[in-house]
Amino acid sequence: MRMLLLGIALLAASTGIQAQAQDVQDIKSRINQYFTATEDKDWETVVDFLYPPLFEQVSKEEMVQMFADMSGNGMEVDMSGYRIKRISAPFAFESERYAPVSYMGTMTIQFTSDSYKTPEMVGMIKGNLEGTHGTDAVSYDGATNTFTVLVDKVMYAIADEGTKNWHFIENDAQNPMTQQLIPAEVRAHFAEE
Repeated sequence: MRMLLLGIALLAASTGIQAQAQDVQDIKSRINQYFTATEDKDWETVVDFLYPPLFEQVSKEEMVQMFADMSGNGMEVDMSGYRIKRISAPFAFESERYAPVSYMGTMTIQFTSDSYKTPEMVGMIKGNLEGTHGTDAVSYDGATNTFTVLVDKVMYAIADEGTKNWHFIENDAQNPMTQQLIPAEVRAHFAEE
């Protein structure tokens, strides 16, 4: 009898591990598509990968326009080399699964408008970028008026139970939207990692 119970327990554990491994593979696949769309500036596709409750705050059309406006208006933004560092094992809460994904990449922002070339403006932009990404992550090339930012962040991958349709939202403790959309129980669970 003990052997039967042990066998059932091992089978259940094995099935759980296989399900987690499949989730991680599904997240990798989706996030790599998301990174490719971001680097290609395919904003319609990028927005399709975002966590749907975000659109209760800002419409998809407004979000696409916001991303499109990043390039233009006196600046050019490029993102490259984005890659996954780590995917945590998913945690189920209510009807969704959550998994933090740490990632890194490079963002360059070149300011082409003369209004962005004043020492005051450069100092303000540099301060804002350093406040968000850290002082060691931001460099500035005065000859081309270009900031290079080494991005090292975490986002949540979220899917409804029983689906492989993972969506993403930045894990930004300073952003009230993140605090509102990611349940406290989920944040507490991953704070222990």
